[in-house]
Amino acid sequence: MIKQSLKPISCRSTNLSPRQAGRVTAVNVHRPGWCAFLTLLLILASLSAAPVSARVIWVGPNSDGNCETNSLSAAVLTAAFAAGDDAIHLANGVAHTDINLALNGFDPGTSTGGLSIRGGFASCGDGTPTAGRTTIDGGASNPIFEISGSSGGSSVIELVDLELSGSGVRALEVGNGGELDLNNVWVRNNGGAVRVQGNGRFSMESESWLFDNTVSGGFGGGLYCTDDAVVNVGGPISNNFAGQWGGGIYARGSCQVILRNKAWIQSNTATFNGGGIAAFSSALVTLSASETTQILVKNNSAERGGGIYAEGAETNVLLANAKIENNQAERGAAVYATQNSYVQIYRIPVDSCADPLRCSTLSFNQLGDDFFGAVAWVDQGARISISETYMEGNSSSAGREDQISLLAVSDESSSLSLSNVMVWDNEARYIAERIGTSQIRFEHVTTADNFYPTTSGTAPISLFLGTDSVSATVINSLLWDVGSSGNFGGSCNFAASSAALSDSTASAAIADPRFIAAAGGDLRLEPDSPAVDACFSGSAGRDIELQDRPADVEGNANGNPGQAGGLFDAGSGEVVLTLFADRFEEGGF
Repeated sequence: MIKQSLKPISCRSTNLSPRQAGRVTAVNVHRPGWCAFLTLLLILASLSAAPVSARVIWVGPNSDGNCETNSLSAAVLTAAFAAGDDAIHLANGVAHTDINLALNGFDPGTSTGGLSIRGGFASCGDGTPTAGRTTIDGGASNPIFEISGSSGGSSVIELVDLELSGSGVRALEVGNGGELDLNNVWVRNNGGAVRVQGNGRFSMESESWLFDNTVSGGFGGGLYCTDDAVVNVGGPISNNFAGQWGGGIYARGSCQVILRNKAWIQSNTATFNGGGIAAFSSALVTLSASETTQILVKNNSAERGGGIYAEGAETNVLLANAKIENNQAERGAAVYATQNSYVQIYRIPVDSCADPLRCSTLSFNQLGDDFFGAVAWVDQGARISISETYMEGNSSSAGREDQISLLAVSDESSSLSLSNVMVWDNEARYIAERIGTSQIRFEHVTTADNFYPTTSGTAPISLFLGTDSVSATVINSLLWDVGSSGNFGGSCNFAASSAALSDSTASAAIADPRFIAAAGGDLRLEPDSPAVDACFSGSAGRDIELQDRPADVEGNANGNPGQAGGLFDAGSGEVVLTLFADRFEEGGF
């Protein structure tokens, strides 16, 4: 079993560099004359030879004459002492158990070259892997693979068609200078899946999967990253457990976690904070700028922040086109932000969302025994911004819908903003709860069919719990099925009764908002809605569907009701009368 930093051999007899010596560094040259002659030949060859493709080292049973060795450790040693890139191919017939290998110093910028380890071959010499993934088992107290650079260099490792399991600690450790890429690799049933530290780099592609890993007393059951590490997640992280924070992902320091296609953070559990994702102390979690599909944060649980937990100044969680659904916590079931962190949930243009209207969702999340934040909790100077998002079906798992709030904001330095958000079919007593003089701003928000149970049936939800009108502002919103609530300021809002409008100006009670299909959750407006072209100004340049605002509907009263000269529609959507628009074709216009 190898546990050392491996370096290439030098040609001491000839003063050749390993790159010049090529593949003959293992030749024993005893006579100086012959060594000088070989030196000349090798130098001439190195000047004229074409680049050599990666050497393949076959690992399989002794009975297969095409196999070079039956030991993965021996194959790694061979690769380390040979020049150029190397590929180790694993064939069936050999059990790889109690493996702990330090894959250090495989630097493509030096004579050693990078290293690829690929499983799934039926026998040595096969041109194509056809046997699925090859299993590599670890030991009780060591990682399976440790990757870092040597002497300030890098070590670039690719793992393909493998299953890594059975380590009593984290299966993969990536340190300074280490770069690890997983392709079709499953990491399961270990004492944690992956840790990336220093300036290490880690990437997992869509067929790779981190699942069923347990860190009983620690952080990051699936993925732990810290320092200046950069992590690209392009596959599912699910069913992992952390005894502290970050059941799926734990990011701290200046670590960057970039979520890519098929980044499904699902069914992970943390005892305390961040069942799906915990970001701490200046960490960044964001979506890859090149991705065009949705990410998933679903069915995760923790005491705080069932889906996402963010803490610390300069900690940023920026999630576009995310389905944050079915998460559970005692407080902040979907999102918990604290201590000057920032969380942004928003939508960007893509064509591949499963539901074209619902590219960004905060839905079906549940509080446990607590009362605050079935969707989100904000405190201690943190900020949450939610835009172009659907908020639906959130509730309490403990039957306390008559007492809970969907959103809760505590202390005057914390803030919550909603823009172009549709709030529909939630079970809660309050949409938002202000604790102290925290700042809440709603702009272009539509609410409908939200309720809470009573002894005689149900009652409509209240917009706010709180009495400080200075700290809550509602602008250009359509507040349907909302009962009387705490005070708020603002302008150009519409509701079924004046009791729901509080102190907002240029607002009106209307008889029918003219939703397209409220019973089915389509709260977009028909062109003849009294809320169309009702508001004179607004800062949201696009609506929930990313259509440009404002869009004037010809023949509309333009602010009657509402603000004189109105061009903006109240609520989350903007009616745009464009030939061949979806609703035009469907007869909605």
